[in-house]
Amino acid sequence: MKFTKILLAAVLMMGATVAMAQENGNRDANGKIVRGPYETNKFFDNWFFGAGVGVNVYTGEYDWKGDFGPRMSFALDINAGKWITPTVGARVQYSGIQAKGWTTADNVFARANDGEYYKQKFGYHFLHVDAMWNLSNSFSGYKETRRWDFVPYVGFGIVRAHRTGYTNHKPAAVIGLINEIYISDRIDITLEGKQMLVGQNFDGETGGSKLEGMTTATIGVSVKVGKTNFKRVQKAEPADYTPYNNRIKELEAQNAQLANANKALNNEVEALRNRPVVKDVPNAPVALFFPIGKATLDSKELVNLDYYVKTAIEGSENKNFTIIGSADSATGTKEYNQKLSEKRAQYVADLLINKYGIDASRLTIKAVGSTDNQFKEARLNRTVLMVE
Repeated sequence: MKFTKILLAAVLMMGATVAMAQENGNRDANGKIVRGPYETNKFFDNWFFGAGVGVNVYTGEYDWKGDFGPRMSFALDINAGKWITPTVGARVQYSGIQAKGWTTADNVFARANDGEYYKQKFGYHFLHVDAMWNLSNSFSGYKETRRWDFVPYVGFGIVRAHRTGYTNHKPAAVIGLINEIYISDRIDITLEGKQMLVGQNFDGETGGSKLEGMTTATIGVSVKVGKTNFKRVQKAEPADYTPYNNRIKELEAQNAQLANANKALNNEVEALRNRPVVKDVPNAPVALFFPIGKATLDSKELVNLDYYVKTAIEGSENKNFTIIGSADSATGTKEYNQKLSEKRAQYVADLLINKYGIDASRLTIKAVGSTDNQFKEARLNRTVLMVE
């Protein structure tokens, strides 16, 4: 197997020299080679199918005793595989078709006697699974259009030797090198050299070395299908949280304002609970207070009105009521306040008639404007008094 080792070493050295000498085009602004990581591709991306033809030379116990030329046989490679990352891939390959050699005995594969030795000839078929490593992409960075890629691999499979009436199957290993020459995004030319290693007696010869093998060199074409490239993962830009922080500050300020407003409302409710009883109008069991300049009641006063209707008016069908609207003299003109007090009195009368079904004949509407302010606090005069 000395010749095999020399041939394989020469092919590896040539491929490595060419691959490493290429311009990789994958350097950053500082001249540093840029490598991964790369986005994970989809299942049907980065597949390839290939075929090649060439020659093989079997290396058994006594094959080196004969002339080299007669040992060479036609070789065929057919493969399919996938690149998982720019540097790691896998494939299945069939290699064959025939092997020739020399032997000292008339064994099952021996043919014609040629002096001291017999010529051998047998069918050869090797199906193996390979793990591939793109050395060029590993050291020089991934580049889809690189002119030459250097791809060593190792694999394992089953090899079969046969002749009419006899078949021999054995497990085998393979180590090899693929030189990929870029033609286009879909097509590569491949130059492949490999060494198959199999156990003793594969060629029918007993004794001698414990390992035998097949050295193969082929030239072929590889066709890529699906997506053919890999996309480098882009570094995410640092997130700018300034807008979010500003929004949080705005919400905190709004929350503080709402808290203050809620406190003011609580104070107002407490003040209303402690409001003075209308003593100057003995027949006025309820007073409804309006916001400044408004002729509608808020929810709190509507509750008071609802309570008064259900406890005083609805249970007193024979009683009539006077609705007295007023406004405070501290704001607005006399004419404006007169109209405002009229609107307030009419608003309460409409609620009693339309919402509660009180007969309009039981109601008397009166508006005093700001001429009859009975209370010292202006807000207490923005009212409608309901007098029995």
